Amino acid sequence: MKRRKIVSLLLAAAMTAGVMSGCGGNGETAGTAGTADTKNAETAQNGAKEEGQSTIVMEITNDPSSLQPSTINQQAFMEQRMNYYERLFEWDYNGEVSPLLVKDFEWIDELHLKITLYDNITTHSGKKLTTEDVKFSLEYAKDSAEFARHTTNIDYDNIEITDDYTMVIPILQQNVLFWNDITRIDIVSKADFEESKDQMITTPVGTGPYKVTGYTPGVEVVLEKNENYWNAGQTEIQQRNVDRIIYKFIPEEAQRTISLESGDVDFVYDPPLTELEGLMNNSDYDVLEVKTSSTPSLYFNSSEGSVCSNKSLRQAISCAIDNSAIVAAVYKGFAHPACSVVTPNNPEWSDDLENSNPYAFDQEKAKTCLAEAGYQPGELKLRLATDDVSTHKAAAEIIQTYLQQIGIEVEISIFDAGSYNTLLTQKDTWDMQINEYTTKGSILFFFGNQVNRNKNIRGFWDDDEFQNVLDEALKDGDNEKVSKLVSIFMENIPIYPLMNKTNYYVFRKGIENVRTKDDYIVFPGDVTYTEEASSWLYN
Repeated sequence: MKRRKIVSLLLAAAMTAGVMSGCGGNGETAGTAGTADTKNAETAQNGAKEEGQSTIVMEITNDPSSLQPSTINQQAFMEQRMNYYERLFEWDYNGEVSPLLVKDFEWIDELHLKITLYDNITTHSGKKLTTEDVKFSLEYAKDSAEFARHTTNIDYDNIEITDDYTMVIPILQQNVLFWNDITRIDIVSKADFEESKDQMITTPVGTGPYKVTGYTPGVEVVLEKNENYWNAGQTEIQQRNVDRIIYKFIPEEAQRTISLESGDVDFVYDPPLTELEGLMNNSDYDVLEVKTSSTPSLYFNSSEGSVCSNKSLRQAISCAIDNSAIVAAVYKGFAHPACSVVTPNNPEWSDDLENSNPYAFDQEKAKTCLAEAGYQPGELKLRLATDDVSTHKAAAEIIQTYLQQIGIEVEISIFDAGSYNTLLTQKDTWDMQINEYTTKGSILFFFGNQVNRNKNIRGFWDDDEFQNVLDEALKDGDNEKVSKLVSIFMENIPIYPLMNKTNYYVFRKGIENVRTKDDYIVFPGDVTYTEEASSWLYN
């Protein structure tokens, strides 16, 4: 299967007037759509109406606890929220940015984006979506703990609304990451939000092809086809090829396979890696493999006064850990050991990075660096924080073992998802933590969002030279500047990249044209359901 096409963010982000890519495309796919014996669920329903609505049940790992727009940035929320919330622009199946709610747009100059909405957009409650709602949604995201970083470059004081469907969004400075920011923000009706009994925590109202009709905390979210979807039939995406989607929360790995085999779920986002090979060899299922730029990493607390502000200590820790052993033990070989902050999906990637890895496993070098940092074996105890994701916990235990071998004691603390997100801003509660970053296109995406003193610095590493180069690189995406950033970052090791992940999705036979967009998400309405699926789709 070919690798998902990732078009450089810098190409997608050119600050010039013009038309972006059209909707649809050839993302990573499984199966073959369009064959003579294939039909979508709406066609299949004609012959199976007596059996009720077509329903697909999707597994996701956990309950996000809130369904509010532009609030939760967890993967489990992303996997279902994009069915009912929509954005001005989106990352499409080609890995490019395309208009979604926007009919036309142009850059008046390098700092002013003029957009025109479709004039027929209605929300699930039947309200017309206007530019006032767009302004409200942008302002709401500005006050969100997790989405505020996507709004820092919007000049809110000078937003201009021409009429119900035309407005100008000004930005403070030219920035090639603008497109990523604008594709993150959910657009909702201000009136719908204000009329919601709980500000859409449990009752979201959006404009998407599906609407939420049930939410049982800790159990599931139920979505049903939006019969009055404004975009119906206009594009090759945002389809509604199934009547109902149920997202079941299954945090226990073993239970996911049991649920698939028993028929309780039809599609598994997170199959247990210990059972993946068996599922691949099972003729009842298909498996989609998607290489990603998601990189679980060891983040160091580099704030002033923290023990890990010592670069020699960070070097010692990095060289003491064999990340290929983590890939083998935790990911069962279904991942790639990282050798650089640059991922194989980035345009900056070179195979030479494999041979010039400053993080290469070398415990003798680690001991030397530990001595240079001013520590003897047995003198240092570090606090390693992780969330309750099973692979992260297992990786933490292996890291603990490797650091013990050079004389560093490690205390592991495990946090739930909500507490863990808060931990990112606290300087006094951790020395190291396991977290993940994902890049879209250029590695500049990562630098601009996570190592940018004007937006967000995870791990508190702040270097004047790096920030000066970053400021310039964000304006034009110049390759030499980006290479300079990589060099500075690799030399200082603010994080130790552990591995580059590959996602695997397991689903019942009868589903075809499975592909991913945005954050490697499969949309059940956009896949194709064949005759073979009818036996379970309508049961």
